[in-house]
Amino acid sequence: MEFFIKNQWYFLGGLLIFLVVVILIHNQIIKLLQKRDFKKSYSTDRLRKKIRQREDTKTGKLYYGTYFFAWQKNKLNTLCEMFPVGEYFTDKLIVTDVAVYSTVTDKMWGSGTRTAFYKKEFRIYYKVAEKRESIVNNFTHNGAGNQINTVNQNEVHINAIINQLENFLNEVNVDSHDKAYIESFIYRLSQEKATEKDKNKIIETLSKYTSVGNNVISIIANLSKFFI
Repeated sequence: MEFFIKNQWYFLGGLLIFLVVVILIHNQIIKLLQKRDFKKSYSTDRLRKKIRQREDTKTGKLYYGTYFFAWQKNKLNTLCEMFPVGEYFTDKLIVTDVAVYSTVTDKMWGSGTRTAFYKKEFRIYYKVAEKRESIVNNFTHNGAGNQINTVNQNEVHINAIINQLENFLNEVNVDSHDKAYIESFIYRLSQEKATEKDKNKIIETLSKYTSVGNNVISIIANLSKFFI
């Protein structure tokens, strides 16, 4: 005990150096995994085959979901692009929202569960679609004379985006200036007074929170596809 007391600073210094080395190695491994992920071209067919219908054990709400790891930003972006809000998930289902959730796993020591460090779940929420004819607002023709249905889904997108932005404000500690601007955008969007300039500004604002908000990437993807 006396030896430890006399040399405690050496022990503490050695422990600190060990922790720094572990953190540096961890960060390098994550960077390598991220680099590998961004080089990978994900097959949309393979991703779709891995999606399964599930039930939220807390709310009882049904959704479709698949797993990915925290460093797989490219995979997450691909999933968001595959399932934009307002588009058809199947012939009978329309995407109403997408979200990213942490997953739960068993504790390594002892009983009980804990939040997984890296494993995430991508969720697709949906509703039963009305007849396609009810949302077709005009028709165009291509050069060969074939008729093409042009679907205007802005109303669906507006409601979905407003819902996503409101959830974002409730879940993330947002800077007061940014919060005021987002709330202003929500109001203008609900009144159909928002402009493309407003949309681009809100995307720029949300981009600052991609590291703290699980669903920010999804919101940005939906806004990017949304025409005001």
